[in-house]
Order: sequence, then structure tokens, then C-alpha cells
Amino acid sequence: MGLLTFAVVALMAVLAAICQPAIAQTLSHGVVFPDVATTCLVVAGLLLGPTEALVIGFVVGLISVTQMGHVGLGGVLVSRCLVGLLAGHASARVYMNSGLAQVGVVLAGVLAGETVLFAFNPDPSVFPWLWAALGRALLSALVAPVFFRIANGLAAWELGDAHRPSLGG
Repeated sequence: MGLLTFAVVALMAVLAAICQPAIAQTLSHGVVFPDVATTCLVVAGLLLGPTEALVIGFVVGLISVTQMGHVGLGGVLVSRCLVGLLAGHASARVYMNSGLAQVGVVLAGVLAGETVLFAFNPDPSVFPWLWAALGRALLSALVAPVFFRIANGLAAWELGDAHRPSLGG
């Protein structure tokens, strides 16, 4: 991908991380809310690759630490970096062309991040955590197509029409 795609996708992830508390408060159903920061991080990983997604994951993690200080620096940074790295190693061609696969990979990415956070800060009540994590993953997967459309459209514009991926069909 080009520098413009990297810059816009990175900016999208950083803005999502900054706006995450407001989005969580607005779209929450109890403890369940969409994790748009992790969703954008997964999109960045699939589109840009592991190295770039790892860097974006670190920045998103630093922003998230300021919002979730009680969880701890290590868990948040490791979870965001790991999600970015794993998404970056996935096959972008498969995920960028299939709407169902996009939803699935975001679901898996958010669950991976939540699991790492749980490992760093275990809660004795596993089932409430599990339901909240599954709810966050499902809501994140529902909002994911918006971010994929933005990223796909930008990449197609930068690369030209010959490289235009399907937009979730």
C-alpha cells in the first residue's frame, strides 16, 4: 500500500482509539459496546501488513492506556500489538474481498484482545467477562464493514481501478 493509505488508515485507528470512550458510552448495552479501536486496528493489519499494524497497535495501545488505566500498561499494550500483528499476518486478499470473512476476522481480533487483557488482569467471575467479551466482539463485527469500506475505497483509489477489491460482497 502507499503512504497515503498508511497515513489515513493509521489516522482512522488513532481517532477511533481517542473516540472509543464516547462511542462506548453512546452505543453501550450494559458492559457491551463496540470496540472500534480494535476494529480499525484489524482493518489496518489486513490492509497494511504486520509491521505497520504492530506500530499502529502500539500507538492505539498507548492511547487506550490513558482511558483504561486500571487494567495496566502491559495488558493493554500487549493486546493491541498482538491483535495488529496477527491481523497483519492474515491473508489480506481473502478478508478484503469477503464481507463475511471481514466480520469473522474482526470478531476473532476483538476476542483475542479481550483474552489477552483477561490474562493480564484475571477476573474471578469468568462467565460475566466471557459474555461481555462476546458482546463486544459481536458489536464490533457489526460496525466493521464501515471501516472496511473506507479502507478499501482509499486503497483502490490510491492503487487505481485495476486493483479495486470487492467492497464486502
